[in-house]
Amino acid sequence: MSSQLQDDMSSVRPPRRKRIRKFIYRILKIVIVTLAVMQLFNIGMYFRATAEGRKIADTEYGDAFESVDYCGRGDVGVLLFHGLHGVPRNFQAIMTGLQERGIHYYAPMLGGDRPSPLAGLGFTDARFAMDADRAYAILKQRCKRIIVVGHSFGALQATDIASRHRIVAMVVTSPAYRITQRWFVQPSMEAWTRTLAPVLPLLPKFSPARMNDPSGLDGYTGFATFPLQSVNALVDYSGRVLARANQVKAPVLCLLSRGDEVIDVPSAVAGINSLGSAEKRVVWYTRSNHLVLLDYDREDANRKVLGFITDHLHNAAESSPDTR
Repeated sequence: MSSQLQDDMSSVRPPRRKRIRKFIYRILKIVIVTLAVMQLFNIGMYFRATAEGRKIADTEYGDAFESVDYCGRGDVGVLLFHGLHGVPRNFQAIMTGLQERGIHYYAPMLGGDRPSPLAGLGFTDARFAMDADRAYAILKQRCKRIIVVGHSFGALQATDIASRHRIVAMVVTSPAYRITQRWFVQPSMEAWTRTLAPVLPLLPKFSPARMNDPSGLDGYTGFATFPLQSVNALVDYSGRVLARANQVKAPVLCLLSRGDEVIDVPSAVAGINSLGSAEKRVVWYTRSNHLVLLDYDREDANRKVLGFITDHLHNAAESSPDTR
């Protein structure tokens, strides 16, 4: 009996092992095919990004991807930091208002004047901080006192400068102190971007910009392709900047939209609350999305930013130059 039972068991084991091997081979095939498809996608995205960079460099369209510098009067200047994968000219309404008032301003292109989104593959949090310092140094050559303005990611650079230098005032619109979180994406958006960045370095923008007013796109310029690595660098940079947010002492104006689909709004509010400023004002909008300066509320938003800047110019005359 025992020998017969052993014979029966030996006849059962090989098919089970075969099923296990087939299952493993099937999983490996799926993985290999998936990686192959992703590599083909990446190759296509590199071609697309290269073509986009060539278009920017070889046409007048490239003018919008340059830093903008204006020499006005007096010794107060405004430093304008644009959002990730955007351009300085997205501040056009504010820059026009500053020119009308004869106020110096400098709006640097993130990463230097670069004609291709491929350059963003080298972005790190240290590079973001270096770019912010370089822009500050350029404007400081002709301005004793500086007001900083930052949109989205640029709000991190503005906060970084304000935490390490004595500035007159700071304006942040839709500050990207943390990217948006979705309940169905677990454990977090940051974790997923870190996981996907090595295998999907380049991604297409599924929409040109997050705004609710279609006519607002007429005033928007930005890359159609973006490197996921730059998002990871932004996450690292936000941790460094917010760690010293209490060092920001200048008056602050923050513009936020309750319908912002790009940033985590509660984290933005928490970031503003963590600033060490005695004067902090938050203005809420409900009709706009992420780009409040170009969306349905653009007239009121740009008017408030320019009003805040001009209202605090008198503080520049009373404050001492930066000694930090």
